[in-house]
Amino acid sequence: MGGTAGARRDGFPSLGGAHVLLVEDDPEAAALFATVLEWCGALVSAVTSAAAAVQLLEHITPHVLVAATGRSPEQARPVLRTLGGRAPALALSSDRSESAADRARAAGFDACLIKPVGLRDLCQAVARLALPRPR
Repeated sequence: MGGTAGARRDGFPSLGGAHVLLVEDDPEAAALFATVLEWCGALVSAVTSAAAAVQLLEHITPHVLVAATGRSPEQARPVLRTLGGRAPALALSSDRSESAADRARAAGFDACLIKPVGLRDLCQAVARLALPRPR
């Protein structure tokens, strides 16, 4: 992947061409998340269902998966199984309980953000997961 991580003047990270597979069933949220990720320099493939994500993963390998999980991160297991650890995964959970992040990790996600998601937080989480770390 080309590009490097770095902060922009506006405090959003530069995503340096990272390819993000976004799975979000709310069209307005999907459009907003895709727009801001692209604004930060990501290439975004957005789909509205786990089934569509599974089909797309047969043809692409993203640098990071971002998936809305509602209240049940377990519903994303088919996507995570198809991804097969080839890329880190970020859950966007509607579960506001204290155990939400633990449940997302137990389902196979590397990180979790709770909705409503701050756009800067989303981009920073994608940067942490998708971009190589400076040594």
